[in-house]
Parts: sequence; structure tokens; C-alpha cells
Amino acid sequence: MATRTLCTVPAFVAMALAVIGAENLEAKDQGLERFLWENRLVLSFAEDGSGENNARQRAERDAARSAWAERDLLLIEISAGTVRIDGMTAPRIDAAVLRNRYDVPAGRFTAILIGKDGGSKLRSRAPLTNPVLFGAIDSMPMRQNEMRRP
Repeated sequence: MATRTLCTVPAFVAMALAVIGAENLEAKDQGLERFLWENRLVLSFAEDGSGENNARQRAERDAARSAWAERDLLLIEISAGTVRIDGMTAPRIDAAVLRNRYDVPAGRFTAILIGKDGGSKLRSRAPLTNPVLFGAIDSMPMRQNEMRRP
């Protein structure tokens, strides 16, 4: 009986490691794992070729760059086949993978606030305004701790 338990435990551990590895592989495919625990993200998915709502989301960031920086907030713009992080093309991040991961159909604008823990915190079919973003972020326990630090 002890032999069975010993054989089962390694199998269970191997299975758990495979699942953990698969989750890490998924995060690497998305290319967002480097931001975990460092940055909050606004994912701005363009609705079409014009990217009008992405431009509006970018204008919100540009109007309050220091407040975005204070909150460790980055803008990630996702269009048809391109991903830009604060204006810089990110060729290793697949736009289709992000759309699939966050369940955003092609042709639909969606803005999503992602917390430092990698969780989706806020989702909108319109660009997220700074007051809405800052209100959501500043109410988070992690941000409350950040604001208390000297």
C-alpha cells in the first residue's frame, strides 16, 4: 500500500507541474507575464482599422502621464495584428492570443484594466476615463499600501 502511495504522489506532482507549466506557457505566449507585480495595464482593443477609440484611450493617458506613472499604469493597444506598449511595437505579443484570452471579438472595442496580480479589474466598451481608472485603482488594497509608503 505504501508503494502505491509513493507511486501516486510522483504522478500527482508531475501532473501538477504540467498544469503549472501550461499556465506559464500561456502567459509567455501572451507576453504579459513580465508585467506581473510591476505594472497595472490598460488593454485597449481597437474596434476596426481606424482605431478611433484607441486614440481616445491614448489621449486619456497623454492628459495625465504623471498620474499614470504614479500608478505604474501602462497602455497596451491591440489592433488587427499589432500590439503596442506605450507606443512601442511589441512583436512578441500576439494580438489574436490577447483577444482570445480576454474574450474580445474582432471588430469590437474593449478596454480592460488589469491589476498587478494579472487579474481583470474593470472592463468597458468605451475608453476608460482617467477619473474612472484612478477611482478603481486607488480603491485597490495594493494601491492603498503604495500610497502609504513615503
